[in-house]
Amino acid sequence: MKHKIHQLDLNLLKVFTVLLEVRNTRKASERLFLSQPGVSRALARLRDFFEDELFIRSHYGLTPTPKALEIGDNIAPAMTLLFSALEPSDKFDSSQLEGRINIAMNGFIAPSIASNLCGIILEKAPNVEVVFSNWDRATPENILHDQIQLGLNYFPLEISKQLSQSVLTTDRFVLIGHKEHPLITGEESFENAAQLDIATLVIPNWNEHKAYVVNSLKSLNKECRMRLRSSYLDVILNSIQRTDMLFPCSESLANTLGSDFQKLLLPDDVIQPGGEIGLVVASKNRRTPLIKWLKECTQEAAAEIKTYNLSQ
Repeated sequence: MKHKIHQLDLNLLKVFTVLLEVRNTRKASERLFLSQPGVSRALARLRDFFEDELFIRSHYGLTPTPKALEIGDNIAPAMTLLFSALEPSDKFDSSQLEGRINIAMNGFIAPSIASNLCGIILEKAPNVEVVFSNWDRATPENILHDQIQLGLNYFPLEISKQLSQSVLTTDRFVLIGHKEHPLITGEESFENAAQLDIATLVIPNWNEHKAYVVNSLKSLNKECRMRLRSSYLDVILNSIQRTDMLFPCSESLANTLGSDFQKLLLPDDVIQPGGEIGLVVASKNRRTPLIKWLKECTQEAAAEIKTYNLSQ
């Protein structure tokens, strides 16, 4: 193959990277603004060059061969950066975007920012469909493989170096209880409370193995009992409404809850867990016009939330 490298057209590699992503010649032709026969001819040339079938037809579209996956791992990130660098930045027009924009968020962050972000995106890109999903264990891999364009979670995360993390904004943690909770009505204080019963929302890649706020509360020399752990916010809220458990959560989330719940600030001598909210994208895509635009939309939504929190 080395002796043929000068024969390889970069446009063929662009066809290859898009086929690897969409795995369908029709979708690839739409993405590349080529005819479907044109994509098929490019694939034939790629097969000849790499001396491999590369993609095998199946009921579900095109299935990449092991050789194609190996090539993709090596060249796809470089090709994304190359073509985004060569593409004039003034060509990007969000109003012309179509298809889905997939965004993952953790359960603390979504209630406060998702609706604002959705409104901002749809105002600027009226032809897209916005899909919000819960951040789960598969999210980092899905971002890496372009199934999710952007993710929001607490910063920093223990994830692949192939993902780029940056601080979006900063939040702080508070405790939430039902409005008649003794600590909220003033019948009890942190100083004389015998123990604190805690309910925790489990966030993959963040607090699955470490209860940050509980560890901070232990500095009060009080017994903190973990009574409930759940990945479902509704389960947490329904449970603290019926018991005297306290729910450590972000203040942004607390400000979205109804009058049945009240927030309780952590005592001054409790060390706050890090409340930085991180924005996560695939490193290979971080300079592409779409991702740059999505980051700007997310920063705008976060700024609105921060302004709201300061007014509370």
